[in-house]
Amino acid sequence: MTAPRLVLLLGTLALASCGQQAATPQATAPAASAPAATTNLDDAQLAALRARIAEMQGLRDDVRAGRVPAPVDDHGQALDLDQLVRTLQADLQEGLQPRPLTAAADSARLGAQAAPYAVTTYTIIASTDTFRSRYSTLRSAFPRFNWSNDGCSGPSGYTGWSDEFLWPCVQHDFGYRNARFYSSRMNETDRHWVDGQFKQHMQQVCDTLGWRKPFCYVAAQAFYTAVYFGGKSSYY
Repeated sequence: MTAPRLVLLLGTLALASCGQQAATPQATAPAASAPAATTNLDDAQLAALRARIAEMQGLRDDVRAGRVPAPVDDHGQALDLDQLVRTLQADLQEGLQPRPLTAAADSARLGAQAAPYAVTTYTIIASTDTFRSRYSTLRSAFPRFNWSNDGCSGPSGYTGWSDEFLWPCVQHDFGYRNARFYSSRMNETDRHWVDGQFKQHMQQVCDTLGWRKPFCYVAAQAFYTAVYFGGKSSYY
């Protein structure tokens, strides 16, 4: 074999070797593991919901035994406490379901637009004791929140207190209508937190009414009971 042919042959073999190396599949990095799943409600929320179920079961048993009167809705109809307990138990089962920790999952679950502000901002406004005096300032500072409200329609027998409770009602509407921006707030524990703020703010009004205070507290309890038991469809 002549030298030129030997050089040509060696060059051809070298190219073939390079081609074989290029065609060899490269080892791929292991796929990243999926994000850990959590439940729809955290441990504290689940514990609070279990406590709520026990509370409602106790109320149901007291009503059955005649120890307390049956609570009524805003139409004066006795509430079905058995159905309420079943609803709360269904909420608990939903809360125990796994939920991927992804923004896409939250968005799909809510089918809602992105939150306009941080959840802490929502929480502060929904609970502040100075909501009435700062209302105009808050609306100007946070215009992307839903500030609509439908006034204050009281439960049957207590509509005369609607004017007194107007601002707690407006703040309660804010709490309900903006919670839906935050998937973490879409549960009964957080809905009842908004209801609890409503009751507290009504009682603060009552504390300014002198001799009318005891009657006001009774009315506040009636308003609170109405939203606690009948407000679910307005929250979600």
